[in-house]
Amino acid sequence: MLFFRKPAAITEEYAALRQDLINSREEFERALSNFEQAVDPDMIDCYIYALNAASLRYKFLLNLAKEAGI
Repeated sequence: MLFFRKPAAITEEYAALRQDLINSREEFERALSNFEQAVDPDMIDCYIYALNAASLRYKFLLNLAKEAGI
């Protein structure tokens, strides 16, 4: 639980979570850009999976941030 950790550790965890959120959003934006430019059906499928994975990861991290009160 976060209540038993030192304040510095909490700050580092918040910073790490924030950076993960930023990276996840950028990953989603890259996948979306690649999807929009894809013409090969196999690559379109690949980018659909990448979009779904990035979206789910972002939602998961966003929920963690909300629970932590960030």
